Amino acid sequence: MMRNLKYIFVYVIPIVSVIAIMCRAKLSFITVLVVIGIMSVTKIFLSPNGKNHSAKVSDTLLNKKIFDWLLYINLPIVCGIGIYILHTVDTVPLQTYELIGLLFSVAIVFSANINNKFFSRNKEMLIVSFLQVLILVIIYLSFGGYVLSVFCMTVFVLVILLDKINHIEHYGLRRSYNNEKYERVTLMHSWKSNHEIGRLLLYGLTIHSDHHYTTNKKYQMLDNPEESRHLPLEYSGSMLSGTVPPIFV
Repeated sequence: MMRNLKYIFVYVIPIVSVIAIMCRAKLSFITVLVVIGIMSVTKIFLSPNGKNHSAKVSDTLLNKKIFDWLLYINLPIVCGIGIYILHTVDTVPLQTYELIGLLFSVAIVFSANINNKFFSRNKEMLIVSFLQVLILVIIYLSFGGYVLSVFCMTVFVLVILLDKINHIEHYGLRRSYNNEKYERVTLMHSWKSNHEIGRLLLYGLTIHSDHHYTTNKKYQMLDNPEESRHLPLEYSGSMLSGTVPPIFV
């Protein structure tokens, strides 16, 4: 039972971001501090979790619907947070530092949930492109140009976060190219971080090597392959050090 309930921890980031929006002045940057703090503390005080699932446990995890519901329930929560921040920006006078803190809070929430899939792949790009334009139009008509500009700044921060995550997941790793084809993706072509808290906060994103190797594997099923490459720091530490290339390299 506890093995299932521990994934409720994924809601920590959305909950903290709501606190940041509600309290603002004193806690605008609480989401940033909590995410960096939690992951950094786990690196210092907790050993990485190198255990993999047994065949019996894997069958149990695969057939539990609770994991699907934990994922899908996050969609309305994240959308609700997005609407909440837009309403707050539109109705509450914010100091510059408050606005920056809230932008980072919402960007972190969306970056942690951006890989949720609800559409078939052959229609995905068309649907996403249409939704992007539709969202911009709705925000402008509902809140005006100022809120739309704040939304665009949030998206800009989100893109930076996603690019930074992608950078630390694949830095320095290449697939050989022969006969006009790249070699098959292996467990050696992605970096991982197997600290338990990071796995729970980010739907197993930190075990990126297993996700890349078996792309259709559900987040609760991801294992920790011994042969894959391990980040020297957890995700937040790697992202921070990645902003200073000489340190990251």
